Amino acid sequence: MAGELVSMLLGNLSSMLQQEVGLLLGVKDEIKKVFSMFRAIRAVLHDAENRQIKEEFIREWLEKLRNVAYDMDDVLDEWHAETLRSQIEGRSFDNENHISKKVRTQFSSSLSCFKEVGFRDRIAHRIKEIRENLEEIKDEKDTFYFKEDEGRRDGGKEMSTSSLIDESKIFGRIPDKERIIRWLLTRSSANDLTVISIVGMAGIGKTALAQLVYNDSRVKIRFQKSIWVSVSPTFDAGGICKAIIESNEGYPYTDFKELHSWNFLHTLAKKTLEGKRFLIVLDDVWNEDESKWEKIKLALNGGLRGSRIIVTTRNENVAKIMSSAHILTHIHNLERLPEDHGWSLFNSRAFLEMRPRDDQLYLETIGKEIVRKCQGVPLAIEVIGRAMRSKTTESEWKLVVESEIWDLPEFANSISPALVLSYYNMPSHLKQCFAFCSVFPKNHLIEKDTLIKLWMAQGFLLFEGKEGIEKVGERYFDDLVGRSLFDDIVTDVNGFVTHCQMRGIFHDLCQSVARECYTEQCLPFVGNLQNSSVCVRHCSMKETIPFQLLEAKNLRTLLYLGWSLGNQVPDVFFHNLSCLRALDLSGNEIERLPDSLGSLKHLRYLNLSATALHELPETVSNLCLLQTLKLNECHRLEKLPQGIGKMISVRHLEIEGTINLHFLPHGIGKLSSLRTISKFIVGNESGCKIEELKDLNLIQGKLNITNLRSVLSADESSKAELEKKQHLHVLILNCIDDRRRNLVMGRDEMGRMESVFEALRPPHTNLKELQILDFPGSKFPVWIGDPVFSNLVEVVLFHFKECLQVPSLGKLPSLKILTVGYMQEVKSIDCGGVNGAFPKLEKLRFQSMTEWAEWKLNVEEGEMACLLDLKIIFCPVLKVLPYPLPYTLRKLEIDFCAQLICPPYLPPHLEELNASHSINFFIELSPNLSNVKHLKIQDFPNGLGQLKELKTLEILSHCDLTSSFDGFQHLTKLLELRIHSSSDFKARLVKYTLQDWHKIAHIPNIYINNEKIQ
Repeated sequence: MAGELVSMLLGNLSSMLQQEVGLLLGVKDEIKKVFSMFRAIRAVLHDAENRQIKEEFIREWLEKLRNVAYDMDDVLDEWHAETLRSQIEGRSFDNENHISKKVRTQFSSSLSCFKEVGFRDRIAHRIKEIRENLEEIKDEKDTFYFKEDEGRRDGGKEMSTSSLIDESKIFGRIPDKERIIRWLLTRSSANDLTVISIVGMAGIGKTALAQLVYNDSRVKIRFQKSIWVSVSPTFDAGGICKAIIESNEGYPYTDFKELHSWNFLHTLAKKTLEGKRFLIVLDDVWNEDESKWEKIKLALNGGLRGSRIIVTTRNENVAKIMSSAHILTHIHNLERLPEDHGWSLFNSRAFLEMRPRDDQLYLETIGKEIVRKCQGVPLAIEVIGRAMRSKTTESEWKLVVESEIWDLPEFANSISPALVLSYYNMPSHLKQCFAFCSVFPKNHLIEKDTLIKLWMAQGFLLFEGKEGIEKVGERYFDDLVGRSLFDDIVTDVNGFVTHCQMRGIFHDLCQSVARECYTEQCLPFVGNLQNSSVCVRHCSMKETIPFQLLEAKNLRTLLYLGWSLGNQVPDVFFHNLSCLRALDLSGNEIERLPDSLGSLKHLRYLNLSATALHELPETVSNLCLLQTLKLNECHRLEKLPQGIGKMISVRHLEIEGTINLHFLPHGIGKLSSLRTISKFIVGNESGCKIEELKDLNLIQGKLNITNLRSVLSADESSKAELEKKQHLHVLILNCIDDRRRNLVMGRDEMGRMESVFEALRPPHTNLKELQILDFPGSKFPVWIGDPVFSNLVEVVLFHFKECLQVPSLGKLPSLKILTVGYMQEVKSIDCGGVNGAFPKLEKLRFQSMTEWAEWKLNVEEGEMACLLDLKIIFCPVLKVLPYPLPYTLRKLEIDFCAQLICPPYLPPHLEELNASHSINFFIELSPNLSNVKHLKIQDFPNGLGQLKELKTLEILSHCDLTSSFDGFQHLTKLLELRIHSSSDFKARLVKYTLQDWHKIAHIPNIYINNEKIQ
């Protein structure tokens, strides 16, 4: 950690010296001395960080060095903040401090105005003090006889492989898997609940084995309910009950913050499992308190015979405390991986194949020695294998295999030396990013975007060329994922990583290398914080923040991850936290923040999302270094600081879900570094005008421009220069804000808005989604269907009250999703006009088209040749669909279309059909629909037995049951039947099925009005 900090500091000092800032304060010589000493110390840090593992004195020396480096960084940061503040205040410049007028740099031009003697003297005194402390550290360095670094700083090349490569490969665990499954499937003669414990050291593969078993098809068939619970180190009984409750299908989402009654959770969990054969996996259990297990066991007693629990734990005592007179226990001690399987695993990670390439065969002998040193621990083999992938020379491999770390006994927390070695061989820029993750509690779900912005706030990301610093953070994150240093990667629908977790051994490794990051779980010394030998600089808390922590003057990160902070933050809260770079108070019912928040001059990251704030203190505008301000889901927020234009370092202003924020102050246009502003509200007589978007050309991602009705002319809207916002992916143009949706406009005003929209031509380079809402005109902008928007994938057009037709979009070459709704004057839609219109359209939705009666679609001319999904919702006068519908159609939904009738021929590849609440849409079931897998209709159809592939069937029925189940015996793949009907339907069903139960007995899940029938 010291090496990365010193390198970052040297870069900042070098920049200052080049700009001759030292002349201004008369301390140029002091800064040169500090720079020289830090550079000399850096040359030995690689050796020092390796030796600190065994030598405590060196570890203490590095701690002193870190403290001095942080002090110097604080001085530079304060200097930089004063620089920006002087720029903002527009002070006049003169030659008083001997600076040439030709010097144009940020530091030299602005710091020449520092006439405040107090500030100048204080900075000079602090630099001198730091230089004196550093001299002592430098002299002490010479007593350790360090080896100087020979230029090896980054630990090898950066990885470029995908984070998902070979993740599914598990070696040598088939016998273990089969043994566990045999225990799961063996029928017991008694009603005893069976607990199967998988016991083994950290990284041995307990969780992976449990996942193999959990996902086996034989296991899935055997158990009616399967639940996976990641258990916290404290064995939170309430959390386990919540996981059980949330597994119940159909159980409504509940904010469990309000349900803190143990009796409620305990009772509901027991009810969830009653009458079911269940399998519960409790992953990573540490609890040795038998009374805690007894509390949970009471909720598990109602399951059917054959219910099972799988426990993974590092401690065999944990498994033993679960045994009792009424519980059958199996303990499976997971052994180390055999060497041949270990070699296969190493190969698959280090070489991306099952053996080295011909030009890498000389590495095979060294690789097998590395595998032997890993001593059969799969996680260690996997992580060190991925680390070796970036090393291509024999000398690099020998450095790893000959490292002293292999000779150390395993750490007290059972971290394999191989994992420690993988950390020390990590590129230097990744070490501090990885170590910082220990600020989050174990098992905490970490959002990728948040983590990157926190790294950015700490100065961990090295800016490279034209690449944005956020992109650098993404590369760092992906590299750590690629090295298998995160658990439980979460991806979105497009496969992009959005969240991750750090559990078990990885969190232990983080804590072992980061001696300045602490969670609430590891702050037992908080009462004696000031006397601690370790300087706490990054901290996360869940419960009430201890008063002593607020006196930690060196604290740089405070993440409050709880929700019990109260509705008002005390005035003294921030008085001592002057070094904070990152502050997260989100999720609390805070209604007011003290003005002292504005005194946190170093602050770069401030998260106040989901709080009850009505406004921010005006002093927040003094935070001139702030990069990220998060106010998402602040439903009561009504205004932002009037001086927001002074916050010139802001890159991300997140105001998603601020439903009461209807006004942005002047000055937004001065935030030229802005990358994110999810909502831009156009002001009326006062407030932010649309022309303030002119210089915000770095905005990326999503931009929602609301209240466009306040734009007075096309000339005014053209000043926004939207076409220059080339990094936008999603653009929403909303003429009227949500408060005035029903506002009626006159003809002149409608014409004005048509010209305003015409002048708002969006950028076409990277735009992927366009939404236009509440357009008041009758003529669409000419640009809306221009094929130059070659990357446009989705278009949404809602609330076009005066338009008589849907705009022509058929020439958009990449359009895949089109949603059209609430066009009350449209009576006919012609989707064509040219051959091959809508060449890539896959999803089409029409909603609330109250006058739409005719739809022209020429499939034979190639229109909508790729359509997969068609939804038509609440179109009451539409009577017929085009015939034929596209041959490619897979999903058709017709809902609340009272007059629509089914065409004589439906596409043969249709897999999902929903025709509920459309009483005239009678479906003629025929072999043509033999591919339908999911069906939702108004009543029981005839010929149902022909749907051989049907898996789910939902009926909204009021019919008699005389022959309703005829043909069901032929639906051998049907897994779920849902019937919504009158209150006595269940009783009639029971009477009927007593006679012909065999027709539906094979269906695993039958629900009557959402209640499952056993």
